[in-house]
Amino acid sequence: MKKLEITGCKEKAALLPSIDEIINKAPEVCPVDWALKVVEQARKDACGKTVPCRDGLWQIIRIVEDDTTGLGESEDLELLKELLDALVTLGCELTAEAAKRVLKSIELYSEEWEMHIKRKRCTALACKSYYTVYADPAACTGNEDISICPEGAIAGGAGLISVVDEEKCTKCGKCLEQYPEVFKKYGAIKPRLPEAPVAVGSFNAEGGRRSRRR
Repeated sequence: MKKLEITGCKEKAALLPSIDEIINKAPEVCPVDWALKVVEQARKDACGKTVPCRDGLWQIIRIVEDDTTGLGESEDLELLKELLDALVTLGCELTAEAAKRVLKSIELYSEEWEMHIKRKRCTALACKSYYTVYADPAACTGNEDISICPEGAIAGGAGLISVVDEEKCTKCGKCLEQYPEVFKKYGAIKPRLPEAPVAVGSFNAEGGRRSRRR
C-alpha cells in the first residue's frame, strides 16, 4: 500500500522534538516520557484523514501512557514495535516521523522501557507514578513558603522542617520549581523523613530525631 501524502504533514513533522534529543539524551530525560510527548504532539497536529494518524497514534499513546503510569504489560514492547513499524510504512509523514522517534527511543533504551513496564520504575524520576515528592530535612531552612502548594499538601512553618503529605500531593511541581534545593523526588528507596514538622536542625536523617542537649 502506498503511503498517502497529506498537505502540511511535512511541515508539522519538522516541528516534532528532534530525534537528536533522544540520541543524545540528557540524564533528566526519561525516554518513555519523551516518547509519549512525541506521539501526543503528533496526534494533536495530525490531520486525521488516514487510519494510521487517526487510530494508530491513539493506540500508541494508550500503550505508552500505561507504561508511564504503572499499567504496562509484558507484551507492550513487542506490540509497540509492530504498530510503530506499520505507522512508519503506512502513515503520513508526520505520523511516520513520530513513530521513528519512538522506535529510536526503544532501540537505544530498551532496558529503561523494560524497567518501566516490569519494575514500575523511572530512572530519571520524570514519570509521576514512579516518584514521590519530599522535603529534604537537611536542606529545609524553615523559611519556605508552604502556601505555594495548591493542595495544601505541605505542613510546616517558620523554623520547622516541612513535611509533604503523599496522599494530598498531586506532583504539580510548584514546590520543586520554587525550592529545588529543598523539595526533591525519590523513587523506590524512601529516605528517612520526619513524620511531622519538627524544628530545623533537630532531625538526624540517619537516626531520626537528634537528642536534645542537656
